[in-house]
Amino acid sequence: MTAIVTWKPNCRICRRPLDLPTLDLGLQPLANNLEPRAEAALKARRYPLAFTRCLYCALGQLTHVVAPDALFQRYLYTPSQSAVFRTHFASLAQTENAARSPSRGGRRPFACDIGSNDGLLLSFLKALDWRVLGVDPAQNLAAEAETRGIPTVCGYWGPDAVSRIHSETKGEGADLITACNVLAHTDDWKSFFLDVTRSLAPNGRFVVEVPDLMTMLEDGTFDLIYHEHLSYPSVTALAKVAHAAGLVVTDAPLIPIHGGSLRVTMQREGDGVKDGSIDRRAVEQGWGLYGPRAYIRFAEHAKQAAKAVGDAVRGLRAEGKTVVGYSCPAKASTLIHAAGLIHGEISWIGEDNPAKVNLFMPGTGIEVLPGAVLKTAHWDVAVIWAWNIADELIQRLPRGKTALVPLPTVRIVET
Repeated sequence: MTAIVTWKPNCRICRRPLDLPTLDLGLQPLANNLEPRAEAALKARRYPLAFTRCLYCALGQLTHVVAPDALFQRYLYTPSQSAVFRTHFASLAQTENAARSPSRGGRRPFACDIGSNDGLLLSFLKALDWRVLGVDPAQNLAAEAETRGIPTVCGYWGPDAVSRIHSETKGEGADLITACNVLAHTDDWKSFFLDVTRSLAPNGRFVVEVPDLMTMLEDGTFDLIYHEHLSYPSVTALAKVAHAAGLVVTDAPLIPIHGGSLRVTMQREGDGVKDGSIDRRAVEQGWGLYGPRAYIRFAEHAKQAAKAVGDAVRGLRAEGKTVVGYSCPAKASTLIHAAGLIHGEISWIGEDNPAKVNLFMPGTGIEVLPGAVLKTAHWDVAVIWAWNIADELIQRLPRGKTALVPLPTVRIVET
């Protein structure tokens, strides 16, 4: 299948013209589209990857959109591989179980997870006696979730999933809808939110987790920018689109996952539902989320950070050291290409997700090997591409080795 890329000159919330790109990362391959052969990986098609902002909505977004089928029909990301994410989703399930409304007529509560991946979050809710339904377009992940006993609609969030929810709940709607790190993948926010409103029970909760735009700009973690992430939300942006769909943001705390994320809870507008976004929106405005300075600083930091990573790796290579990678998240691709690293400078990458093993990084031909190789092969320094779970990954490395954590700033850790 040939992917199609579309230029998006207007904001996906207000439809007003977007500002000029503040960070242009050039032509890059699709980060999660690893190839079974090095030759194919080196010839991977590349697409524009540029970041800009809406002057009115405080929403960061990409200037181009790649057709979703090219990105998500076979998806290689699975949070179940990380203890950090298992703990995170277990905690989220406990939190939502404690917050649920009293059961009506003794029925068990119902939850739907949009972008349910392999069913990790829903498996925790199911263990708490919830009825569950996943929605995910990746055929491989939907099949894996089904084998774990998680009913899954293999498709995108939309009318089919809404109908399934109403069928499963006999028209009462879902008590909980979650969308963890999936809203950023969505092009049509208006339809997405309206379908959520149609699917929620009267007292139901919609919980979204997204990387926080303000934190990303402040920390300079530009590798969160890749083709899957069409949007980089703020509470201001989420509150606007929620209101247009008849929802109210009731809570929006910062959480540490993914280097700094928002957990935004929404409910239907109505009596007793208070706007909990006011304080955070004031913080965002005061910090300068609407002005140009934060974005200019971010672009400058990104260029400096990419150069620092490239210089660090090449300096180690000049000392005769073998540099490898550990973990192969999508953000690794952005950073590797921005730093201009090639096969040979990074000898190979160890990865604990078996779905990515024995494949090759798009655009570079760097081979991905089983993570266990890090314990047996010769190497001197491992770049921890998944810097957001660096502490967990460093604990898995052999003693007497060196880890390089690339962002938010380059740091060296001796194991």
